[in-house]
Amino acid sequence: ALACLPRNETNLRVKDAKMKSISLVDYTLSYVVCGADFCSMRTNKVVFEPALKGAKDARKRLIEEHKKALEPRVSWLVADAWTISIVLICSAIGLATNILGEEGIITAISNSPPSVSSFVARVFGSASAFAALTKYSWYFTVVAHYLEAVYVMFKCVTCLKIGLKPTLKWGFLTFCVGYPVAGRVVEFVAIDRKSRVPKKAS
Repeated sequence: ALACLPRNETNLRVKDAKMKSISLVDYTLSYVVCGADFCSMRTNKVVFEPALKGAKDARKRLIEEHKKALEPRVSWLVADAWTISIVLICSAIGLATNILGEEGIITAISNSPPSVSSFVARVFGSASAFAALTKYSWYFTVVAHYLEAVYVMFKCVTCLKIGLKPTLKWGFLTFCVGYPVAGRVVEFVAIDRKSRVPKKAS
């Protein structure tokens, strides 16, 4: 169902996806799409290209469609304000830590307009405290995102059973922004686990 969303809606969440019908030329999905403050039911007809040769071909093609739906998109990095903010903040503290260093950050603040230096002193105590916080924030972000990326790739291999290329892509995107991407894998894993639970006879 995620693959059915237009590019400007890839930041939305999809749940309760069900296949309503299937033929040799297409299949119909129903699913719920949720944003920040709304949820709506949708249906979508997906055309098989090329058409199925017969019923025996259905399973193979549906597996291919499943793998396509699990393919991550680089566009998610700029899909919404949250991910854009994370990319910008991580880039800023990374550049400040690795290019300027603590001394460079302190010097930059000292040479900045008085309003900036006074703001830093008022909020963080001193320029040196701000520089140290920037450095440790960068190291924490790298470690946290690395651990999230390892977890995501582990789940991609062990639970979702997807290939090496999309697994590495999931890992890279998770390392860039952390949970906004990792959360998608968590949802996929939860859906996969739910689908494997035997349904009780009514």
